[in-house]
Amino acid sequence: MPSYSELNEKFDSFRQELLQNTAIVDLTRSNQIPSERLLNSAGPASAVEVNDSIQESDVILKDVNIDHHFIDTYGIKLVAGRNFLKNRRTDDTTAFIINEIAAKQIGWKTAEDAIDKKSVIMVEMEE
Repeated sequence: MPSYSELNEKFDSFRQELLQNTAIVDLTRSNQIPSERLLNSAGPASAVEVNDSIQESDVILKDVNIDHHFIDTYGIKLVAGRNFLKNRRTDDTTAFIINEIAAKQIGWKTAEDAIDKKSVIMVEMEE
């Protein structure tokens, strides 16, 4: 996806200006529209924390980069954990939200079991 750094730097102002229009209910951004058919992935999660130890995994995780307004804009109900926080720097770099199916495929028995777990994503790079 092309990066529009000029818009990224001014996105909050741009968003606030658009929200002044009463026809716009909310506004968010992501690198793609969520759907049942996500074509990209972060590749297999090579290691995840299960039962207090790091274990190998071959679960394929689909990856959608979102902003802090995404969950609320789409009306997504979180069954455990919390939404991303704008003022928490690690939410921009190391935090992730997964769905219940992914949590179970990884090996966590409940959504709560997935909270604060570590996941190391390895992607094969061509030489």
